Amino acid sequence: MERDSDRIVTGQDRTGQESILAAPQLESSTPEKSAWDYALGQLQQGSVSRAVFETWVHPLRVIGLREHEFEVEAANLYAAKVLREKHILPLLEGHLRAYLQDELVTIRIVVIGPSDAVPKESVRDFDLIR
Repeated sequence: MERDSDRIVTGQDRTGQESILAAPQLESSTPEKSAWDYALGQLQQGSVSRAVFETWVHPLRVIGLREHEFEVEAANLYAAKVLREKHILPLLEGHLRAYLQDELVTIRIVVIGPSDAVPKESVRDFDLIR
């Protein structure tokens, strides 16, 4: 059985070639953008070390929003794994929840890259977009 978090999403460009689906970025003046900036600022001010922030948090990019869910792009599966194992995601979620005053806010990690480069069992808790 394939879980939603294991899905692979592909798209075709105008020439019919398979390509990465384009994802919307946060607009610069939305409450969600302000919340994301606040959460990053809180982490940078001491929730994690500077090295951890620069290596694992700073490269994250919000690529989509759904009701109560920030869809965030990580550089690769290893980065996504570190974010979960080092408990960085719960810290980010906590800061987002506090700022937005919404206890239902979650973060879903998305890794954009070639699906054939990673065994399917490695995907587990992440979405892989190709």
